[in-house]
Amino acid sequence: KNDDMVDMFQRLAKTGGASKPDGERNKGLNARIEEYSRDSDHENRTTLRLSGQNWRLEFFRITKAKVKEPVETVVFRDGIQKILMPGADSFPTGIIDTADTSRIPQVMSVRPLFMMFRPIASKTIVPSNYQMISNREVVNKVSCVAIKGREDGTNLSTIYLAPERDYAIIRWTVTAGQKVITKMDIDHEKHTEHGWLPSQWTVVSMHGSGKLAQSISSSLVECQIASVAEASDLELEFPTKTLVNDYTKKSKEGDPAPFIAREGGKRREITREERDAGYDRWVATESGKAKSQTDWSFLLLTVLPIIAITIAGLAVLASKLKRGKA
Repeated sequence: KNDDMVDMFQRLAKTGGASKPDGERNKGLNARIEEYSRDSDHENRTTLRLSGQNWRLEFFRITKAKVKEPVETVVFRDGIQKILMPGADSFPTGIIDTADTSRIPQVMSVRPLFMMFRPIASKTIVPSNYQMISNREVVNKVSCVAIKGREDGTNLSTIYLAPERDYAIIRWTVTAGQKVITKMDIDHEKHTEHGWLPSQWTVVSMHGSGKLAQSISSSLVECQIASVAEASDLELEFPTKTLVNDYTKKSKEGDPAPFIAREGGKRREITREERDAGYDRWVATESGKAKSQTDWSFLLLTVLPIIAITIAGLAVLASKLKRGKA
């Protein structure tokens, strides 16, 4: 019914515990998620800090030796996205780019939290894309209403919501043609103050051929809902010697502006003339100087031996010519 749709989206629009007042949408959220993938030999940990329409995601890998290794940090603030990849086997790299708010919530390990706390603001759900197809569905023994729409203009998305749980999302599926390519099932626990919160979820993704692409199980192991997140939680300062590509400062050709991060937020810009010099030279020199300095090690190891061999060869040739004349 139309009234059901209006009621449902009004609740979703209020976010953060669907039946809470409008101010709840600005509440901060700190969450820690454990994730296990069937096709991986390690477990993952994800932390999410959420404040207003800004957020910070940190991804970690737990090795067989139970060592927690940082994999990636993503910060979205005021329309700018920053990404840091530590580079365990090489040097750290980073990206700065403008970002649509719908991009980050696609990460499956945190999508249920965005669906719960920022479904419309983060564009994980766009009401105008959906229509109700059933108000009598049962999913995982929970009575649901179902809405269907096309989020990306091609694949069909179906969302099952439980009215008795403040329209919490119980299942989300994506269909390509007649095949379900993604299915997410979400379980909830009732919080005394904030209502129904996601507690654990599973995501199964399929290839177009019907073969399993990925199966992930996640659980919310810690969740704190505060009035405001600390400003420092939503900052990302690149460590020194990080190679960063800044896509907010593209050239006329569309290339990003690369730089090496230095202490105090300073940048060692990499000019076009020195872009083939390499990371070690960029780190060791000032902007624009990587190409102008002589690489003595290159001369000693490569150029000078060639010159020596050439001189020796000419000497031999001259000796032979002299003997021939004699």
